[in-house]
Amino acid sequence: RCKGRPPPPPGPPTHSVASHIDPEPEPEDTSRRNSIPSPNTSKNTLETNVIVIDPNNSNTLYLGTDDDGLYKSTNGGESWQKMYFPNVPNTFGVGDIVVDPKNSNNVYVGTLDYFRLAVDPGRGIIGEYGIFKTTNAGETWEEFNDGLIYPGIYSLVIDKDNRTLLAGTRRGGIFWIKLEN
Repeated sequence: RCKGRPPPPPGPPTHSVASHIDPEPEPEDTSRRNSIPSPNTSKNTLETNVIVIDPNNSNTLYLGTDDDGLYKSTNGGESWQKMYFPNVPNTFGVGDIVVDPKNSNNVYVGTLDYFRLAVDPGRGIIGEYGIFKTTNAGETWEEFNDGLIYPGIYSLVIDKDNRTLLAGTRRGGIFWIKLEN
């Protein structure tokens, strides 16, 4: 405030021109933050790294955690199913997820070990396992690491025009692999 200026009057401001207009109603809370059940009921907290909506079906969601792997929902987040990868502990970190826009049965998941997990052995398993793919919407998964040197995956993207999966890796730059049409 400037010196010598009187303080504003107490209470809500008055508007001489619009004082007869009813105030606008509060906007509806469209977030579902309190209505979506947590997919992880085995831990006290759930650290979500990534959530992806199937581009062809908005009721299908994939959720990647920091220390409890991957979950899938087929009903808009009302319930979740844990996904299991072969030869990978159940408590792994997910760096990113991408659903093939041409075929939603094809999903790719990049795994990533977060450094802090090494300090707390009760949370997660230390290790990076590269990329996993499913061609049946998550019923089964297989490694998709042909030529991958550094298995820590921070990000995934599909170049749909060139049918190429690109992966941002820890220490290894960008890895890419051609996808089948």
